[in-house]
Amino acid sequence: MVGHRSENIVGKYDVLIIGGGVSGTALFYMLSRYTNIPKIALLEKEDKVAQVNSRGRNNSQTLHIGDIETNYSLEKAKVVKPAAMMIPFYVKKLHPDAQNKILFKVSKMILAVGRDEVAKLEKRYEEIKELYPDLQKLDRKEVGGVEPNITKGRRENEELLALYTLDGYAVDYEMLAASFISEVNKEGSNRSDLFLGYKVKKIKKVDKGYRVDTNKGVFEAVAVVVDADSYSLFFAKSLGYGKKFSLIPVAGSFYFSDKLLNGKVYTMQDKKLPFAAVHGDPDVQIPNKTRWGPTAKFFPVLESGKLSTSMDYFKSAGLFRYCTAKSFVKILSDYTRFKYLVKNA
Repeated sequence: MVGHRSENIVGKYDVLIIGGGVSGTALFYMLSRYTNIPKIALLEKEDKVAQVNSRGRNNSQTLHIGDIETNYSLEKAKVVKPAAMMIPFYVKKLHPDAQNKILFKVSKMILAVGRDEVAKLEKRYEEIKELYPDLQKLDRKEVGGVEPNITKGRRENEELLALYTLDGYAVDYEMLAASFISEVNKEGSNRSDLFLGYKVKKIKKVDKGYRVDTNKGVFEAVAVVVDADSYSLFFAKSLGYGKKFSLIPVAGSFYFSDKLLNGKVYTMQDKKLPFAAVHGDPDVQIPNKTRWGPTAKFFPVLESGKLSTSMDYFKSAGLFRYCTAKSFVKILSDYTRFKYLVKNA
């Protein structure tokens, strides 16, 4: 194990995971369940897991498998689909009460409007139909049959086409993360420890591993996995890694209306705005409402809505490198992107 100063050492571990979102808790579960690593720990700065991007209302709540994601190439879809379907396979092994809090069956639709989008979606369907045999192609009349509010009030001559499946899933990723922790606890093993309310301040490379300073003491580990979203680059750069990378922080928000849709309905994605496919869908936590979004706002923070993280953003963004400034200008001066960001400001 790592040898270093012993003052205020909370614990020594073989693997230390930083970040208790759905990805970090999944890794914690996998290492605890399927390896013989002697000592594993997960550090989370909040008092509960999954309170930032994995929180129930802070993401699209969609299980992305590539069928309605028009910015996925066929090659990418072939990789993403089996990986994403690991979630339903995992959830269906849980107790029914737990299943009903995590996974929700919902229809999914990708909608093309106008001649150009319809032509693109026709081509897309031919490319992916063998990979997604349950995907149906719907004309305007059929779209109105499953989602009446889409065709209601539209011009009769406006071309519509949709790809549709009844076999989609919505996911409460906050509850999924909590279930990973619950399953680790059921093992009753003393190999795996969860630390809530432990905020990492610094990671330092030492002779045989790493020293991790937190607000409640020091940890030592042979290996450290930083699974903390945008803070991952912040810590990577502090260790000398990833210095060529930069961040453009774009945060999305969602808004609610009365129930207008029966399932998830996505619009066609612009390749210049892969993060901004506006969609409407049922919310997994609020019944009888339709949730709309996301918007896309540029704001210099590492965590949406937390101005206190702006200083860390500037430390990790690499804004003062010539190639970074050049890239920002090129990306943000594109008319499509610029118009979208201004519209959402």
